[in-house]
Amino acid sequence: MKLNLTDEQELLVSSFSRLFTEMGGSTRARERFAPGLDRELLKALAEMGVLAMRSARSEMGPLSVLDAMLLNEQAGRAVVSLPLTETLIATRLIGMSDAAEAAASFERIASGAAVATFALFDASRRPDQFVHFGADADMVVALDGDRLALFEGGLTPLEHDHGGYRFARFNATKAKLVTLLATGEEARAAHAAAIEEWKLLVAAELTGMAAASLDLAADYAKERHAFGRPIGSFQAIALPLADRAVDVEGSRLLAWWAAWSASQADVEAPAAVSMAFSWAATTADQTTRTALHTFGGYGLSLEHDAQLFFRRTKARALMLGDPGDELARVSERLWLGGSAPLVDAGDVGLDFSLGEEAETVARDTEALLQDLMTPERQAKMHDSYDGHDLEIATALAREGLLFPDWPKEWGGRGVGPVAALAALRTWEKLGVAPHAQIVISMVGQMVMHFGTDELRSEALTRIAAGEAACCMGYSEPSGGSDIFAAQTKAVWDEERQVWIINGQKMFTTGANMADYALMLTRTEPGSSKHKGLTLFLLPMNDPGVEVYPIHTVMDERTNTTFYTDVAVPDSWRIGPVNEGAKVMGAALKLEQAGVYGPGDRRILPCLVEWAKKPDADGHVPFDDRDTRKRIARGAIVAQVGDLLSMRGAWYGEAHPDAGRTAYGNMAKHFYGDRSQPVYADLMDLAAPHTLEGAPSPLATVEHMHRQIQVATIYGGTSEVQRSQIAEIFLGLPKSR
Repeated sequence: MKLNLTDEQELLVSSFSRLFTEMGGSTRARERFAPGLDRELLKALAEMGVLAMRSARSEMGPLSVLDAMLLNEQAGRAVVSLPLTETLIATRLIGMSDAAEAAASFERIASGAAVATFALFDASRRPDQFVHFGADADMVVALDGDRLALFEGGLTPLEHDHGGYRFARFNATKAKLVTLLATGEEARAAHAAAIEEWKLLVAAELTGMAAASLDLAADYAKERHAFGRPIGSFQAIALPLADRAVDVEGSRLLAWWAAWSASQADVEAPAAVSMAFSWAATTADQTTRTALHTFGGYGLSLEHDAQLFFRRTKARALMLGDPGDELARVSERLWLGGSAPLVDAGDVGLDFSLGEEAETVARDTEALLQDLMTPERQAKMHDSYDGHDLEIATALAREGLLFPDWPKEWGGRGVGPVAALAALRTWEKLGVAPHAQIVISMVGQMVMHFGTDELRSEALTRIAAGEAACCMGYSEPSGGSDIFAAQTKAVWDEERQVWIINGQKMFTTGANMADYALMLTRTEPGSSKHKGLTLFLLPMNDPGVEVYPIHTVMDERTNTTFYTDVAVPDSWRIGPVNEGAKVMGAALKLEQAGVYGPGDRRILPCLVEWAKKPDADGHVPFDDRDTRKRIARGAIVAQVGDLLSMRGAWYGEAHPDAGRTAYGNMAKHFYGDRSQPVYADLMDLAAPHTLEGAPSPLATVEHMHRQIQVATIYGGTSEVQRSQIAEIFLGLPKSR
């Protein structure tokens, strides 16, 4: 896996970011070229060889589609006033022809002497179609029936303004044919491939506009004060901006993944392109509206950049028609045999494959679990902590697969976070509940890093062998997600040389099965918040421990636990006395490292099966565009969640000393927050059959609809995650 740009790509990004900034950025577009073509910038890009960078005729190229996307994202940030995407497409198509007229036109366009744009629809079927910056264009590349051609004229400018975009209607019958580029099937295939490339380039452009508007809003939220505080410290401002930051990061990753999929000729690459365009269109719309709202009345002024991003993102995404059509196309391409030509992506320099190490761990894990998951065990397997199976745990531990990212000296394989994530994916794929493994691994790592030699010898050895389960004693009745408000007390008994623990914990999931609890206590009387806290590993078999069940709507048991005069030796303390907050920082980093974020696809197969079958009236649900859209939305949310999780794991592995990032928070927050409304909608879609329960195939939909509710609560509520994203990623002041 490699999710960072090459040095050459980083240079490309910084160079064009600097160029657009030096030439005035979005302010230039708003003040000098609204409306109108920025011919000065066009000439500058032409002199750099950029306008033909995707063509084999170019001295630069052909560069990869990702290189063009990176350029387009920077262009989107500056809302450049020229048809950059269309020019890149046009020069690529014109460069395919050996005709003298094509060569001459190519040179004129590549040098900036002429302006070209690209018609998205077959001109013979859709005359008078909109073309981007057609009011300033000299030439149009268009498919006209069975011929792909370069035309001059036939353009009727539109007077309505969309943030300075200069649209025109194009009619091939009123235009002059300059040269044929291809005919017949070759023409149709070339145009179809160009449309797919256009989607990727525009997805990058939309992501750039969304990111820039988000940066503007965040900067304003830091500077603008109300009621004596920066408005970014108010959750009503900070949390929506954090939501949009996650979506924008997902948009960028999704587009990069689509480009990589095309470079690998992956069978799902056409669907990936549709996913990228659809998500970028929605994200750009929502982000620019959130940014506009952050500025209040100022953002509505035509003198402000916020409105420019708002209008341009909406108009740009609609050039191909309703973006919902692209969403429906995801289902068509994934499950209904729909096809599209692959984008000629080139070498994109990224790698979204898990890598040899991770694939080996996943393969070995799958081989072992397939033998262990007998039909009898599968029937009893619970999708919760109660799914923890001692025989499975010990068998995996013997092969170094229970905690593969642990050091070999403690029974692991010493692999990285990506391989550990691959193992958990395999657990979920085979229906083995990973809940307990995740918790036990975090507790074990705390003991490994901060425990005494005695504690590691007595407890960690059992944990590593799969013989002991663990739970976490963080939350308390009065604290909830504010774990640093803990009131459970640990008092040192000098005479007995032990710590005496008294208190209550809430939502100690797995306490009914656990051998040990990672216990957060207050050891300094009168202290509050982060001060005076100490961590212990507490044996759950102590007679002073009481466990009472709390049964939940997810068919999952959690617990409330009471601790009365529980004696714990000092050797079972984890970290220094009264410095538990620092140790907890490491624990929370582990908990929020992205392992909660893999996109859960279990809900999709049963819905696809249902949607393909005719109902009692002979109606096939997938025949409805609305059905295709709603199931596709579930697939996209799963994919974005997966990519955010992969990025969190990869970044931690590739940059172990990077310090605090929000990548884990993003993955965790996205998984719970975005999945909830999607699962609820899919419950509605297949109703009333989703109410049947087992053995109906749709029982999974109803089950996951209930299961996902907890994902916005455990490991820190969504509000906590969003606050941290706002602070760490956007640099906003604390909002809690």
